[in-house]
Amino acid sequence: MRSSHFVLSLALVSETVLAFAGQTRPKIELQDVIEQLFQRYPQDVLTGILFQVNFVHTSDIHSWYRGHQKTDDVSRSWNANIGDVASFVHHMKEKAEVIAYHKLGASLAHCWGSSRARGKTFSSSTLEMTHTGGGLSDSGNPEGGEALAIHVTLPYDVMTPGNHELENRAIALNLYHNITSRLPDSEKSKYLASNVYITTEYEEEVPLAERYRIWTTRDGKGRKVAALGVSFENSKTRAADVRIQPIEEMIKEKWFVDDVLGSNPNIFLLVGHMSISDKDDKWNVVHAAIRERHPETPIFIFAGHSHRRDCRMNFDTAGRSIAIESGRYLETIGWVSAALTESKPLEFVRRYLDPSKDTFLRHSGVDKKSFDTEIGKDVMRRFNELAKQRGLDELYGCAPHTYNWDHEKYTKHAKDHVLNFYMDEVFPAVVTTKDMTTGEPNPYFLLLNNGFMRVLLTNWIQMGDGKLTSDNLKVVNTPYKQQFSFIRLPRLISERVLEMIDHLQGKTDEAVTDFGAAYGNSVGQTVLSADEKEETPLTLGRYLRNEIVERLTVTSPGYVTEDSCGQLGPGDDTIHSSPGLKIQLPPTYVHSRPSSIETLGNYDLVDFVTLRRLQDRVQDVVNATIAMHNKFCEGQWRLCRPVANVTKADWKQYGSVDSSDAIMEYARILEENQQRDSD
Repeated sequence: MRSSHFVLSLALVSETVLAFAGQTRPKIELQDVIEQLFQRYPQDVLTGILFQVNFVHTSDIHSWYRGHQKTDDVSRSWNANIGDVASFVHHMKEKAEVIAYHKLGASLAHCWGSSRARGKTFSSSTLEMTHTGGGLSDSGNPEGGEALAIHVTLPYDVMTPGNHELENRAIALNLYHNITSRLPDSEKSKYLASNVYITTEYEEEVPLAERYRIWTTRDGKGRKVAALGVSFENSKTRAADVRIQPIEEMIKEKWFVDDVLGSNPNIFLLVGHMSISDKDDKWNVVHAAIRERHPETPIFIFAGHSHRRDCRMNFDTAGRSIAIESGRYLETIGWVSAALTESKPLEFVRRYLDPSKDTFLRHSGVDKKSFDTEIGKDVMRRFNELAKQRGLDELYGCAPHTYNWDHEKYTKHAKDHVLNFYMDEVFPAVVTTKDMTTGEPNPYFLLLNNGFMRVLLTNWIQMGDGKLTSDNLKVVNTPYKQQFSFIRLPRLISERVLEMIDHLQGKTDEAVTDFGAAYGNSVGQTVLSADEKEETPLTLGRYLRNEIVERLTVTSPGYVTEDSCGQLGPGDDTIHSSPGLKIQLPPTYVHSRPSSIETLGNYDLVDFVTLRRLQDRVQDVVNATIAMHNKFCEGQWRLCRPVANVTKADWKQYGSVDSSDAIMEYARILEENQQRDSD
């Protein structure tokens, strides 16, 4: 992974911040190439979105290295793979160098050699969730180890881990022993984990990776950049013997105060797997610590975890900071540019690029024949070979419908929503326990949260294709491999639990109100954790020549983004008009029941089923419901029956199929049935 900042250097940022800063180039004569470059990049296409500092950002890729390979309208907006991204960055860096030549009259060699004035910095960084995504990340031992080893060879400037890499002991140890510890000395500081520590097999706690990186750009200005890679505090990492240091403690560390703040950089680059819109995000803490010593130094923040396209600039009154998140699943390439003026606030551009070949060709000015680079082709050759070894293109069957996840509003009656497909078809067919006499499922209530499945099926299973491969099924399966659990409850209590959860999610339910909503708040704080995006009016930042590069307007579906940086103009690089896609996540909790429940009495026992990882939270609601029921029934025992509290010992394993294998098992059963019918 070779990285250098050329005179016009671009920053590519993502949740793992590795930089496509550029690879070592062979020695060539200026006169042999200059005419070719001028022909490729005529001056009228050079005044695009490249300014003094430029960043490209990817986040939450979740191993979508091979891109979206289906042919439906949505997938065509995201048909580029990670090799195409690498090639795109290569061409944009080259384009930046030519801009420098035009403006300075300098030789191209000087642009590469970085000794001329008024250059542009092109740096790349990524914040990655490389695990729990598709077959490349969810196969192998440990899962995703080989894919991650390929990923880190890409020439990013900065890379940081996501939360899933830190929650599994085997994956975290592999990251430490085989990735961060084995990077060449010249590359070690490009994988950053500023506040993450791991306990080794020898009971020694050590930093997972380098804490910071400081380097000087080769843009003729010699700008000093100080970079951090931070993670949010996450209790789930304890099982992996990974400790995430609170940000409030990190900023008091000697290395942060003396080495980072004391380096007096020209630019602070903060990359981390933390959302910029959560109420409890710690970006403000890091930002404030920097501003105490450096009140006017530009701060660029590249965040992730929420899977949104998002932007913030309202950190303080200086107007010299910007933060973005760049979506998920290689559906977005984030772009930030800035003119480093002395005035306040800074001038910024932020764009969310659809990662398609059309997008990359339009911005780079390169034709299709010349677009693919050696680094792009090599990395995809390695990923495709790994996919072949893992049998990821093995065909399981065909899906009869397109199943939506978050591109349409969820309702309980939406037949083509993947949640309902899972709860109403997959779960009864392969998970439920059956009555030994009738063969029918025992009466049950099923409660799930919207994190139990990963993504929509629209991009992989659509009418006209519908092919289900091993990779497709791993993509849509649940991100956590675990069993279902159940407790036996009276039907009445089960219904009240679900009604209360609906009520806590803002749904009106007269039965809940009548039953007693007084216990809603305390239970809700314990159980429900839906993201609430707080929109703050943006008052800072200048509108910077936002329409210099004309946006592409298309009729195909795609993202329509509304972020908090509206005064910079629309964020979407491609304007999708028919129809636009907005992320519409289902409720935090969803539930279902078979129709046979209606024949039961109030106190007939049913199986109340949920995921094992949810059972502690669900138990709190169950016992609160039981307490309210018993209080309501005091003095009315002829009408009510007291119900005993539930303990941890009451929970049992439900069924034998793991939650993450259910759809794969369902597809296998369908294929067997189809073959039997055709015989």
